[in-house]
Amino acid sequence: MTTRGRKPDQTETAPNALTAVPDPPETLEADGREEWHRAADDLVQRGGLTPGALATLHHYCLAVARARAMEREIARLDSPFVQSDRSAPRMHPAYREMDNAVATARQLAGELCLTPAGRAKLKTAPPDEADGWDGLLGD
Repeated sequence: MTTRGRKPDQTETAPNALTAVPDPPETLEADGREEWHRAADDLVQRGGLTPGALATLHHYCLAVARARAMEREIARLDSPFVQSDRSAPRMHPAYREMDNAVATARQLAGELCLTPAGRAKLKTAPPDEADGWDGLLGD
């Protein structure tokens, strides 16, 4: 069985990768801080978080927090439409805000290798210790 399409080039683990999850920026609210810890931990474990990627991670967490805030706002609405005296009913602006935040988060997640395709691109170092299966087949 073959997989169609071009295979992604694998990116080497950065030599200056961080080895511990840094504290999130003070400006992040609860949702953003939660995502910071989740995403940063994942990136540190895979050797993909560098000092140069911290701003991108910050923006990614801002977008995720904004999307979650808009999702809560939409859940409180009685109707997805707003009506004004001068126009026909139109979608509530929170829907557009949420769509924009989700699109931004998706783009930045790809840049940070947080998506499945991104994870496939990031080479991880092979484990140093034997795993118990070594030598099973006589090699």
